[in-house]
Amino acid sequence: MNWFFPQYDQRMTLALAGVWQSTSLANDLASTGSCNTQAFERCIKALLLLDPKDDSDIFGQTTEMQTGIQQLEHFCKEASPQDYVSRYAIQILQLQKIVQKKSAVQEQIRNDLSHANRQAEFYGFDDLNLIRNIADAYRTNLSPLLEIQVMGKHQFLEQDMVAARVRALLFSAVRFAFLWRQSGGLTLHLLIARRRIREQTLELLK
Repeated sequence: MNWFFPQYDQRMTLALAGVWQSTSLANDLASTGSCNTQAFERCIKALLLLDPKDDSDIFGQTTEMQTGIQQLEHFCKEASPQDYVSRYAIQILQLQKIVQKKSAVQEQIRNDLSHANRQAEFYGFDDLNLIRNIADAYRTNLSPLLEIQVMGKHQFLEQDMVAARVRALLFSAVRFAFLWRQSGGLTLHLLIARRRIREQTLELLK
């Protein structure tokens, strides 16, 4: 793959859309106290499936990733400094690069997520204790490296479960960012390949 003119395939675009989906849902929770349930569960599944058999295990049906695809398309069309969703997404890409250089942190994250995955097998991906455990793992392993301040309404952010879901979504965004990097994604692509990425999102939305 030519790093300067990347051919964005479906996997690369879906992985990047996953970052935007996770941050979009986190923004929804912080602003309204709720978010799309199907999209949320897809993010948690993608986070916990550490050794997927194929891409469908991670991304599910295209409809489950529609929120992220739409948000990524919007970013590629007209990025705005007032766009909190994209601001969080860019910070997530920065956080992923930091984590990528810290093998001890990666090992601890894998252990924590393996434990959470076993928990999900028994109680489901929407179990409240599962979400709390994922949030605690994010707060312990990732927040000290780069704290991402999610803006919203205090009446929602002060609720323990809303805060836990927001952290779980930021964790899933990091997972999607790893998948994107592994597929050949570079931060520079958000500038030089924006048109190509948008074309791919429009294809997926069809």
